[in-house]
Amino acid sequence: MKIKKQMTVKAPGGNASGGATIADRFKIEPAANKSSSGGASSTAAKVAFFAGFLALCAVGGLAWFAYQHAEFFKSVMDK
Repeated sequence: MKIKKQMTVKAPGGNASGGATIADRFKIEPAANKSSSGGASSTAAKVAFFAGFLALCAVGGLAWFAYQHAEFFKSVMDK
């Protein structure tokens, strides 16, 4: 992306600070050559899916570990 800085023009209303033209100074041009469709690549999608699967397994393992820990303390406290 290129930021196009336009020349400043004084407002006809006599606004010396140029308040209305500040937003016009920084306009983003559309990309000239769009080689991709704009979506995520298939490799990035596979990596994200695999990372999500590993995170889900880790959360499941921690939940199982917490349950076993609670069951152990429940049996110890009953004695």
